[in-house]
Amino acid sequence: MSLLNITFRSMTNSPAIKYQITKYFNKINRLYSKITYCRVVMDVLHKHSNKGKMFSVNIAVIIPGKEIVSKKQDKNIYVAMHGTFDAIEKLLERHCKRSPVVFDKRQIEYKNDVLGEISSAVV
Repeated sequence: MSLLNITFRSMTNSPAIKYQITKYFNKINRLYSKITYCRVVMDVLHKHSNKGKMFSVNIAVIIPGKEIVSKKQDKNIYVAMHGTFDAIEKLLERHCKRSPVVFDKRQIEYKNDVLGEISSAVV
């Protein structure tokens, strides 16, 4: 199963858009490697009387224990895509800062042993 799923609704499949999505996804995947799944839905909203054709980009990123979702709309599909991925990146950063660091018990014991040896050698 692929980590990235791209869906086009009410619009044709575009290799250029797929390339940009893959590029943005690879960037956030490098920053946060624990992503288990990412769903990107590209949609054309019904023609709005004042704004004309509007594009909607909806991204859902699944990480262990949480699903992070962002949705943006714009007249330009690339602006909507960039804004959505930027929002996801910020949400992932915020999640990384909040989540507690879990240490392996062996790592803590090793650090205590090493610190004990260093302090006894200094004295």
